[in-house]
Amino acid sequence: MTEFFKNKKAKVKPEALSKLVGNYTKDESVVEIIFKEDKLIAKMGDYEELFDPYNELESEGEYLKAARFVLLSDGKVEKLVILTSGDNIVELVYQEPESK
Repeated sequence: MTEFFKNKKAKVKPEALSKLVGNYTKDESVVEIIFKEDKLIAKMGDYEELFDPYNELESEGEYLKAARFVLLSDGKVEKLVILTSGDNIVELVYQEPESK
């Protein structure tokens, strides 16, 4: 699985993870990334999976074996790339929150 990761393993400060929070979509699928108790959690419907940070932009999981957040040049999140338990790679696009 290390071939999925593009960056070296590194210690991660929890505040660095909070910038990755949001909704990521592909077609009708939505993965919500939440930040709770200094951890990132992927939420899909009623299912939640805790991510174990590999570095500031990449994490490991169980059903979602690995995740990589891709940033734009301005530092904003562009997309989430997931390696599923079936070894499929799925790209989900970050959705800007709607203004209230």
